[in-house]
Amino acid sequence: MVRVVLGFRFLVLSVVVAIFIGSRPNRSGGVGREIGGVGGVKILKRTPRSDDMKLAIPAKGPTLDSMLANRFGRSPYFIILDISSKEWESLSNPAAESQHGAGTQSAQFLIDNKIDAVVSSRFGPKAGKILVSAGVALWESAPRTVKTIMDDFLKGQLKPVEIDKHREPQYSERVEHT
Repeated sequence: MVRVVLGFRFLVLSVVVAIFIGSRPNRSGGVGREIGGVGGVKILKRTPRSDDMKLAIPAKGPTLDSMLANRFGRSPYFIILDISSKEWESLSNPAAESQHGAGTQSAQFLIDNKIDAVVSSRFGPKAGKILVSAGVALWESAPRTVKTIMDDFLKGQLKPVEIDKHREPQYSERVEHT
């Protein structure tokens, strides 16, 4: 509950800053660009610099040979890659066994760990909106090993996920889960 309240306060502060400044620097030195708004409140899409960011990938296991987890919120692990140093670490997902709200709790966990981008095969609508609201870029991938996904991300071969505030996240094509 505390993380949700803090996340909400961060969101409100970000919106207030966006209203007065117009565009804001993000954690990785990039700048947000306006993609819409409601009632005078600007909604910004972050454009992170790819050489200075932290990437998270939900995984079934704690190694680079692990497969991408089918469900973002219930993935047992998140593999975190520091793009600039190419170092990685595995974090156990504290929300993996939650009875309710695993996606939103996982999103808040990654925000608290200062993640700049997430690659997954599917984001739930609430988790996707929370991540985007916090300025986290979302990317999609078919289920493969974490190592393959990292390589594809670094080569610029993954597609971004578009989040619409009224619908589920929009993917370039539906990925079938097995």
